[in-house]
Amino acid sequence: HGSVDPVVLTIERGALKCALQRPDLAGPLFDSLDVEAFVSPVHRIVKQAIAAAGGCASASPDVTWVEAVSASAPDDGYRRLVSAFAVDPVPSSDEALPRYVSEVVLRLHEQWVARQVAAVKGRLQRTDPAAQPDEYKRLRRELTGLEAAIKDSKRFKDEPGYWAYFSFGHKYPLKAEVAKGAVAS
Repeated sequence: HGSVDPVVLTIERGALKCALQRPDLAGPLFDSLDVEAFVSPVHRIVKQAIAAAGGCASASPDVTWVEAVSASAPDDGYRRLVSAFAVDPVPSSDEALPRYVSEVVLRLHEQWVARQVAAVKGRLQRTDPAAQPDEYKRLRRELTGLEAAIKDSKRFKDEPGYWAYFSFGHKYPLKAEVAKGAVAS
């Protein structure tokens, strides 16, 4: 995994375990993660195998799901990793599992968005608005869209981690995850 932060690796492993063990709970939220959301190259390949097997939203939590993901893995080493993630215990009770799965996947989304925001801000700082006005405006719009990931404990108190994601016409891998009855302001 190279120099990847161990905390990031733990979150990535947790999201992959949830996707393999409980795809019904990880569902479209996990599927909306781009492969780039995973910092570890090894985890990216497992994410690609999950997508190649049809994604969490089309799976059921049974042996055939894990077999389908394993069959999509590029080699035996990755197939063993898929099997390990499929049986490694998820640290949650059955009662708390739906919320745990959502929180782990949302945490990975949060880290991914933070990395994207930092990258766009870096490109924006290196762009001369006078010399490159179109590129500067495009980057500003991209930054505005990324920063529209909202964490609000009052408006989204029933959402895992109090997060809601919005899209304002930009094509981001993030899907609109709007809390019931919430209005974007």
